[in-house]
Amino acid sequence: MVKGDSKICFDSIAGKYQSVDWSISTLTDNIRSLAMLFAVCSFSWINRSCNGAAHAAAKLALGSSSPFCCNNGNLPAALQSACKVDCPSLVFPVLV
Repeated sequence: MVKGDSKICFDSIAGKYQSVDWSISTLTDNIRSLAMLFAVCSFSWINRSCNGAAHAAAKLALGSSSPFCCNNGNLPAALQSACKVDCPSLVFPVLV
């Protein structure tokens, strides 16, 4: 499952438009072609207000010169804050 907050991109991938914006048409065509290589592949648009943790993780990974790997026990502070906003019911361990 691929989720994202760009409505125009996800609607284009889903084929909801007769004419796709030229600036993303090649990309969406490639995505649809690659998706056919998987037994199951789905695309789901989510509201940007619910995508803070994914955005924070991508920002951290893009800004890092080394491999980016973490789990619930060692989340960077910025990512942990975004996760708490996206899903306040999650419990995060306190590191001492």
